[in-house]
Amino acid sequence: MKKMPFLMISLLLSATLALASCSKPASDRMPEKEDNKIEQTETDLEGKAEDAEENRVKIEEEFSIETADGSYTKEGNTYLITAAGEYTLSGKLVGQVKVNAPDQKVTLQLVGASISCSTAAPVFLEDADKVEISAKKDTYNEILDLREAKSEENETQGGGAVTAKCDLSFKGERLPLRSR
Repeated sequence: MKKMPFLMISLLLSATLALASCSKPASDRMPEKEDNKIEQTETDLEGKAEDAEENRVKIEEEFSIETADGSYTKEGNTYLITAAGEYTLSGKLVGQVKVNAPDQKVTLQLVGASISCSTAAPVFLEDADKVEISAKKDTYNEILDLREAKSEENETQGGGAVTAKCDLSFKGERLPLRSR
């Protein structure tokens, strides 16, 4: 019976030493953050959507698309882009911009554009090789999904201000994308 406590202590001591040798030195560990909060620097806060409301500009001009090398059609309040090219979008659209240009590169340059829709994604990138959405410097632009948020009862709602089924990149600063 006297061997049992000695054996237990030996096993416990061996396990403790084995675990201690596996841990990282204190200098290699990430510092603990209070309540798992991540610190943000001033640079991290630049160009965030939270700034949008205070910098918001009311856009009332009629919506237009200009392109030198692309092709699009308009049906009601839906603009369908069907060919590669650079497209400059400006003005206010309550409707949708849709891209269906298989295997082609499309650039949407926003220059004072407000695009909103309450029935579908305001910008729907259905098919393309790659789409780039850029906001011209020193202009205010916004893309707003006004649909109700998704719920258990209605999963067809919501989904995002920009819905992409292709490669997508954003270029520029302060492009508010809002969804409910």
